[in-house]
Amino acid sequence: MQVYNKVRDTILQYWDTAPETITMEACIKEDVGADAIAIIDIMMDLEEAYNMHIPEKTIGLRVGTIVRYIEENSAAMKQADERKSA
Repeated sequence: MQVYNKVRDTILQYWDTAPETITMEACIKEDVGADAIAIIDIMMDLEEAYNMHIPEKTIGLRVGTIVRYIEENSAAMKQADERKSA
């Protein structure tokens, strides 16, 4: 839920929409209505916040797809760091 909240809040920084429209099922482009420049800014902010590259194929997809990508890759990065430290 923490990642979802960050994604939602980041979208709201760039696009004036009602927070309740940003659901896990919402598509950033079609449902939220964000334009291409806003989507790029959103993705860049999320990449910086999570210190990872988010592939272009996730741009314009559903909010849930982006959230799951970040969660899965954050967990994988954490596990790799823990193995390096051991």
